[in-house]
Amino acid sequence: MRSDIKINDPNPQWVVETMPQARVMRDMLLLPDGTVVIINGASFGSAGWELRQNPVLEPLVYRPDKAV
Repeated sequence: MRSDIKINDPNPQWVVETMPQARVMRDMLLLPDGTVVIINGASFGSAGWELRQNPVLEPLVYRPDKAV
């Protein structure tokens, strides 16, 4: 299990997770069981001026309660 940052902790630590692929401009759906579904987006670029490239067509299921 991972630990969450506690606001009053004198030495808080971040837990950084690596996702299976880069994705910008994504949409996320939080399901009732806490699972996050990540859809849409692009591999790289930005939203403005048509600068996004390589659309990501596969959804990603992220379970924050699983081990890092």
